[in-house]
Amino acid sequence: MKIFYDEIIQIGELMTHIQHLEIDTQEKEELANLVDETVHHEMVSVILTHLPEEYHEEFLERFQARPHDESLLAYLKAKIEGIEEKLATAGAEIREKFKAILQSRTS
Repeated sequence: MKIFYDEIIQIGELMTHIQHLEIDTQEKEELANLVDETVHHEMVSVILTHLPEEYHEEFLERFQARPHDESLLAYLKAKIEGIEEKLATAGAEIREKFKAILQSRTS
């Protein structure tokens, strides 16, 4: 499922790497799901850390109802200075951690 922050965090390369691993299809799916879940939890954590608490409930309700809605980014930009950079940085850190783990397992 597409999430509004997918373009910012750019995990497609990591998913491509997973698809090229020499493991069975079920393991690839499990690994891809683990990456998705980790990214999701980290992005929500970054957002809630920087979003004033008074907006948490409203954001979470909107996000749960329409996680793909790109207007969520506009909403966050109005409330959090530099949110795109914060999400991009967190995404890059996650990508690097997973790349290191995958490389250590395939080396």
